[in-house]
Amino acid sequence: MQNIRLKASLDPLQIENRLQYGPEIMELHLVEEGLYHREEIVEVVRALKAQGIQVYLHHPMEI
Repeated sequence: MQNIRLKASLDPLQIENRLQYGPEIMELHLVEEGLYHREEIVEVVRALKAQGIQVYLHHPMEI
């Protein structure tokens, strides 16, 4: 069986969209602004892990 690995931002609409495909792995791409709201990141990661989804975080890129 092939792992379904999808990418998304922390935008709830993006995450909801990706969940319809039954991912086993979600890669969340962070932006600098999101780092100032860590509780949101933790909440999203916990919700995904509660569904049995592995989560990878990508730090913000510097311009």
